[in-house]
Amino acid sequence: MQLPLLSLFKLLFFPLVRIRNWLYDKNFLPICRFPEAYIVSVGNLSIGGTGKTPLTIELLEQLKDLPIALISRGYKGKYQKKDLPLIVCASASPLNVGDEPLIIKQRVSEALVVVDPDRVRGAKFAIEQGRSLLFLDDGMQHRRLGRDLEIVILNGEDPFGGWLREPPNHLNRADYVVVMGGSFTPKEIPFVRMRRCLFEGLELKGKKVGLFCGVGQPKQVLDMVQREGAEVLEHWFLPDHATPSQEKLRNFATLCENRGAQVILCTEKDRVKLSSPLSLSLPVSVLKIRLEVLEGLDTWREILTRCRRGIKK
Repeated sequence: MQLPLLSLFKLLFFPLVRIRNWLYDKNFLPICRFPEAYIVSVGNLSIGGTGKTPLTIELLEQLKDLPIALISRGYKGKYQKKDLPLIVCASASPLNVGDEPLIIKQRVSEALVVVDPDRVRGAKFAIEQGRSLLFLDDGMQHRRLGRDLEIVILNGEDPFGGWLREPPNHLNRADYVVVMGGSFTPKEIPFVRMRRCLFEGLELKGKKVGLFCGVGQPKQVLDMVQREGAEVLEHWFLPDHATPSQEKLRNFATLCENRGAQVILCTEKDRVKLSSPLSLSLPVSVLKIRLEVLEGLDTWREILTRCRRGIKK
């Protein structure tokens, strides 16, 4: 049933997307630009996660000695409109600001993280705070805010599958493509191939574990955990951004314990939404994810260099 629905969606939606982009390309719809800042968009073609948050963290971490800011809409955050633009602090509630902006702030404290669904207003605010290297989270479709660099992320195993926000040929707007795993290779666009891996400190080799996560590509997290040498006895994949109830989480922990698991694993995105401490039958360890360059290291360095050279000092 999903395939006919996808085909119908593309048939009805893609023409509207093409018209909208044409209106921006021909300047019939205004694009707001800020010449005093260098703006980098990190986005994708698909609906759902492809690794935008780990990539954004990697970029910010590499450039944290510069006046950096992240502009996010704060997806699913229950902020008050009167509070916008909203500066995210490391102790904020994910219910208010969204889970991803909070994780980014906690991982890269040097970054000014601004939540505002009006990205133009958010960018203007960040510039007023003295920031001149701005990263636009999930920005590919937000054409109203001009950008100096467009980075698009694709799932290397299935780059154009599932629900797409734009036709595949719109990838040509990208300056660079970051391919997460898989074997897909973009044509005529510089690309970097990366994969998720763990920071040192969490030893998983030989451990029997349970895994739950509510991310866009849970299989890639599962593959990463297995690649680190863990035996995953049970896994529970939730929808992206979902928070498990305490009862269901306790039941999952009991199931894992009965199967012989020693620990339960989850991502930072999951743990930040849960109460602390957790009252479960097994301990919970958090997967702190980083990215590893598999192919295109020179291109990755070129991206970082362009960000550094583009900044307005």
